[in-house]
Amino acid sequence: VGEMVKEKLGKPFLHLETDYSQSDVETLRVRINAFLEMIQE
Repeated sequence: VGEMVKEKLGKPFLHLETDYSQSDVETLRVRINAFLEMIQE
């Protein structure tokens, strides 16, 4: 899905994998914030 979105639609795509553990929270926060900064430019 991500490749189709990027290639055919020209839109950025964020793919996240998690096991929903507490230890993933900060990693997800950093990745989501970086993605949001990227698409706001």
